[in-house]
Amino acid sequence: MVQTPVPAASPDAPARQLASEVFVLGFPLVVMDTIRRAHPLAANHFRLFPRVSQDLVPGLFLDDPDCLHSSAIVDLGAGPTVLHLPNTHGRYISLTLIDSAGEAFASLGSRSDEHLAGDVMLAGPAWRGEARAGLRTLRTPCDCVWAVSRILARSAPDRPAVEGLAAEQGFAFPWAPSPASSGPAAKAGLDVLDLGAMRQVAEMEPPALFHRLRHLVERGPQPVRQRLGGALRERIARLERNSQAGARADDILLRGFADGWNAIRAARRAMDGEPLREWTSAAPAAGAAEPVERAAAVLAVLGAPLREDILTLRCNADESGRPLTGQEQYRLVMPAARLPPALSAWRLSAPPRERAAAGDVIGDHSPLVAAPDGSLELFVQRDPPARRHAVNWLRAPDGPFELRLRLYAPTADTLGGAWRMAAVERLGSRGGGGRLDRLARRLATAPARQLRALGRLQWSISA
Repeated sequence: MVQTPVPAASPDAPARQLASEVFVLGFPLVVMDTIRRAHPLAANHFRLFPRVSQDLVPGLFLDDPDCLHSSAIVDLGAGPTVLHLPNTHGRYISLTLIDSAGEAFASLGSRSDEHLAGDVMLAGPAWRGEARAGLRTLRTPCDCVWAVSRILARSAPDRPAVEGLAAEQGFAFPWAPSPASSGPAAKAGLDVLDLGAMRQVAEMEPPALFHRLRHLVERGPQPVRQRLGGALRERIARLERNSQAGARADDILLRGFADGWNAIRAARRAMDGEPLREWTSAAPAAGAAEPVERAAAVLAVLGAPLREDILTLRCNADESGRPLTGQEQYRLVMPAARLPPALSAWRLSAPPRERAAAGDVIGDHSPLVAAPDGSLELFVQRDPPARRHAVNWLRAPDGPFELRLRLYAPTADTLGGAWRMAAVERLGSRGGGGRLDRLARRLATAPARQLRALGRLQWSISA
């Protein structure tokens, strides 16, 4: 049952409720179709994304700033194609394959050793045939697939080399003598539409939405057709049968669409929930049961990788449950045996919560200094810490922020929950809120006899 709040009883309430349900049920399909239309008309060619565009692909916002993104719409309606991945020479790469309902279903890259250069044949659900000998075949749940590639640069100066590697990605005819990249080199910048994909869906006129949904359901993955096909067709037919032509009828439907959009956004905000003092996966649970939850998951992490490829953990509160803020100073201590267990790389960032920004980043690529026992002590605060701690400093923004830990190719123990990231310890406030400052204030207000006792204690220790 689709639960979308609609204002109380009125003659228009049933139609408005139906319109809201149609919008929520069809949201993932229409958003993915908008992503498809945002690409150039020719399919099966990679294009570089511009610098992170959260409006278009929110899932990219979870990535490291040094991660280069490229994208292709793969059309398998006319038959299979061979996807070529380049040799990244040790750099992390993952290519996430996403179906037409916005759900990631497979990945290629470092986790499966395609970072050494590899070719994989992609074939749609209806294809019948045999692949060339020695060529791995991957079945897709639908004929239209979105491929999102990530290559992690070693540093900012390494980015031009990574762009060259991204240009080597491509597609070839399955039975060509050489399945190396045959498409044109990736160009700088995806041909992005003027409006963000989400806003376009929210502003769609009823006839256009109904027409697109009928077509998209039929082309969607079989589970989507089974789950949504009948429900969407029945609701659309009732709306078209009972609604009267004219501006008032369109206004009722548009109000219903707005109700659905507001319900999705409310569910998206609820995903953040209460302050997270425990490190929690940034990705919503796969296969959400409720349509509103499914739509909210698309809105939150569209384009995100599988957690087996990149596990992103979030924390927005210290160990006592207080929200993280740039007005405070924090520390994380990781014993030598509990360092982030990633096979490729790990990154820690502190993005602000109130605006889209990546925030500063430290990680295994940084010149961090471990203690003699191998443990790692990290300091998170706006202003530089004491000189001896400055090398292990992650700059925090001014206001509320959260910590994000990204594990590239996480270990099985991590995915299973056996490893836990260190808790965030609050050290004190900026401008006189630290432990030493609090001690100084207590001493300044202490009675004379306490100060004399403290002086005798210090003298006895030094003697």
